[in-house]
Order: sequence, then structure tokens, then C-alpha cells
Amino acid sequence: MGTAASRPDRIRDMLKRIRTKLTGLSVTKVKRKLKYIAMQSRSKLVRPSYRTPVGNVYHCTVHKSGSQWIRNIMQDWRVYKYSGLRAFHYETELMPDGIDTRKLTERSLLEMMPADTIISPIYTDLDQYLLYPKRDDYRGFFVMRDPRDVIVSWYFSARFSHVPMGPDIPEARKVLADAPTAEGLKYVIDYFSDFGLFDAQRSWLNAANLSNNERVFKYEDLNGPHGIEHFRELFAHCDIRLPETVLRELVADHSFEKLSGGRQKGEENKRDHLRKGVAGDWMNHFDDDSLAYFNKVAGDLVEVLGYAS
Repeated sequence: MGTAASRPDRIRDMLKRIRTKLTGLSVTKVKRKLKYIAMQSRSKLVRPSYRTPVGNVYHCTVHKSGSQWIRNIMQDWRVYKYSGLRAFHYETELMPDGIDTRKLTERSLLEMMPADTIISPIYTDLDQYLLYPKRDDYRGFFVMRDPRDVIVSWYFSARFSHVPMGPDIPEARKVLADAPTAEGLKYVIDYFSDFGLFDAQRSWLNAANLSNNERVFKYEDLNGPHGIEHFRELFAHCDIRLPETVLRELVADHSFEKLSGGRQKGEENKRDHLRKGVAGDWMNHFDDDSLAYFNKVAGDLVEVLGYAS
């Protein structure tokens, strides 16, 4: 008859599994993987007070739309406690080198995601998302952001603060370091057009393909003065039953002010991943030529997304 493994044996086994997962990875990827493992380990110490029948939640978006901010909220232990859903990062778990380098219009996922998980984030268009194999009870939501702010945010991130992961960031950093701002913004506009970001945003407005299981939320609402109300709607949509006091604590703990070390929204640090935290910053960086070029490439995207001013 077998006996339960001792605590030192379990620790050795755990460390062996971690070493296996980290073998051959760069320092940057090791740090990302360790952070992910730590997040998973912490949630295992919490006992859910409610388990939703929702089998999966899909957090869909495009780059620079608060994706890591929302991801960190969704993997907070309080979300697990009031839903029984653990965070799952498909790129870390399923993609070579932990990065999905495909265009946003080509990011198919052919296998069912693990049960009782929140898959966050998924950078994708609506057409690919609709093809994902899904459980009978699931929820999906897409976080939209003004594409002009997306461009400005990625410009500063790629130039100064983003971890040099994949081939695109190092290449963009070289180009942007030597280019005037206006030329750099045009580079980012072209990059996103080719990457399928504008098409992905546009696709999520195809309401005919949306069921009651899907919702579109705006980054500006979640990050705005009434963010609590919009997060309350988001969590209700996902059947994550946070008590009101816990909801407010959760949002406060993940606020720009808290995460940036005390800076208020609008106080800029170009070399910080949390650069500025405000909507409409594109107006401080787009000149007339930049705006005209964006409109030429993206067409009526701003209008159809509801960001025309």
C-alpha cells in the first residue's frame, strides 16, 4: 500500500516541474513564467465561496487596451474566490516561446480551453473567436479602445518601456528611436493595419454574430470616473459574484494610482509601462498629417466605433 509523499518530496517534485517549464527560456520569459506560476499557486490557497456554472470566460481585446490590467484583475484571488474560475494564459501555456505572433485575424484556437478558467487576454478578431470550440455555458467579452490612443500607447511602449519580446518590439524600437514622432506614428499605423488590429476592432461591432454570451465594453468606461459601475456589469455578465465591498477593493487595488506608485492619471512617465492612464492622449501627439494618414489607412473606423468627436 502506497504512502503519501512527504512535504520535502512534494516540494522537490514541484521545483522539478518548474525547472522543466523554464528550461531553455530567456531571462525575460523566465520572469513572465515565474509570475504566472506564482499567480496560479496563490489561487490554490483560496477556497471558493461560490462556483459559477460558467465553464469558461474569454477576455478578448486588441493590444494596448488595458489587456494586462484586466488580466491582473481577472487572475486576482478574489475573482477566484467568488467564481471558482482560475486564470489561464493560453500564450504561456500553448504557444511556442509563450508568444502568439500571428496576425489578429489569424489567431485560431483549435482545442477546448481547460474547464473553469478565465482565458485572458486573447488578442483576436470576432471571426476567429466564434470558431473556438466552447462549452455549453460560457461567457465572452471584448474590451474596445479608441484606436488613436492604441497607436500612441504602443508607440511609447515599443519605443521605451515594453519588454523586448518577439521579433516586433526590438525591430520597432530601432525604427522609432531614430524617427521623428510623426514618422514614428505612421510606422505604428502601418504596423497595426498589417497586423489586423483595425480589422479586429471593426469585426467586434458585427452585432449579428453576437449572442447573449458576448458583450463589448469600452476601456474608457472601465478606466473612467464611473469604472465601478462598468466593472459591476462586466462581472455580472461573467457570473463572478463579488460582494460590493470586495468589488470596490479589487478595483481600487488595481487602480492606476496604486499600480504606478502614487502617480495620478495624467502624470506621465514615458519609460513606465503604466505611462499616463488617460483617454484622449492621442490629441497631444497626432498632428494634422498624422490624423490624415490614420484616416486614410483606417477609413471610418473612429466613426463606426463611436469615438468621433
